[in-house]
Amino acid sequence: ARLGTKMFYINNAGEHLKPEYNIVTKYGKYASILLDESKTAYQFYDETIQQILPHKFQKISETSNGLAVVKYNGKCGYVDGNGKQITQIKYDTAEPFDGIRALVSIGSKKSIIIENGTEIIPFKYDVIGEFSEGLAYVSLDFVLDLHTESKDQKFGFINKNGKEVIPRIYDTATDFANGTAKVSIGKEVFYINKKGERIK
Repeated sequence: ARLGTKMFYINNAGEHLKPEYNIVTKYGKYASILLDESKTAYQFYDETIQQILPHKFQKISETSNGLAVVKYNGKCGYVDGNGKQITQIKYDTAEPFDGIRALVSIGSKKSIIIENGTEIIPFKYDVIGEFSEGLAYVSLDFVLDLHTESKDQKFGFINKNGKEVIPRIYDTATDFANGTAKVSIGKEVFYINKKGERIK
């Protein structure tokens, strides 16, 4: 039975039985429920058949396309609405899907996965920007300390298939807007088009 955000079981006499669970997030006919007050064990609950599904997670976060980000033993992954894993629970971070793609990381390296869990690029980039007009800037090495030199901190652009379509030769790069992106090489700042051609 359900009462507000609580889910619990009753017997034939209508008596309230333990345990009682907090419904955290709804996913269509499914809901994620908090199993205990320690907030460390979540499971999916199928409201159609009124059964708790067996997979336990430390965290469940809603995302798009009927998928959810889950966390278990400090690692993240993705499951569908009934709690079935579509990826391994192996990522250090896992972001919600932006359309059909999502950004994941292992250590400092990032990749992009699609809805079926396929990683479309290898874990080699330290920086992957958001896709804008079909392209995202990337860098192999990212240094927050401006006094630290890095030979590999060059930016280029990938398309949504993960292919590097504009080479990593720029010291800085911004998102594309109206067909152009602002980049720099040394002290020189200029704009390029989606072919990597300099705009005069």
